[in-house]
Amino acid sequence: MAPRKSAQAHQLAWMVGEALDDTPAEVAHGIFLPHTRAKVTTKFKGYDLEVIVRIEDRQPVCDLLSIKASRGGPSVTATTLREIPVASIIEQTLAGVFGYPFRFDGDERVEVATQSLVNERASREPRRVLMPRVVAAYREALANEATRSKPIVAVAQRLNYQPGYISRLVSEARKEGLLGAASPGMAGEQELPSPSEKDRPTGQ
Repeated sequence: MAPRKSAQAHQLAWMVGEALDDTPAEVAHGIFLPHTRAKVTTKFKGYDLEVIVRIEDRQPVCDLLSIKASRGGPSVTATTLREIPVASIIEQTLAGVFGYPFRFDGDERVEVATQSLVNERASREPRRVLMPRVVAAYREALANEATRSKPIVAVAQRLNYQPGYISRLVSEARKEGLLGAASPGMAGEQELPSPSEKDRPTGQ
């Protein structure tokens, strides 16, 4: 039996793209692309695709994926959906539609080499390494009167990540028991129960 090709191995016949805004999006520390959202249309194995890509927390994500069978072409099936090379489309959109990366020098935009963007994106720490640092920095921010009211912002500035990404990590840390639950309407954490308290039967 011949080896099955990965969906990512299929080449797109062509791609037409357009930016949907003029809002710069940070994609690495201090490096921006000229747009936050873009739309592309392409064909894949006889299907018409429309994809909207958005930059969120420095990462490209798929906002919309529309697929339509070409006239006289095969119907859309579950197998079709699994084979669509979404990751490849997103990366090609990022490279070809969002424009050239740049840094801000005051109000001026200074173009940077694409390799600088690649290097910066590759430097993002693995989650397992970053999570303990976020938890520690969050608690330090809570203990500091100057940053207690906005600990997420303080952690983001300290670790050089966007606040939205840090906020998501803090939420995940709470779910994993690394941070206590927040008090209603307040930043911070409620005291975590000790192991003996967790095991203690209720009503005693």
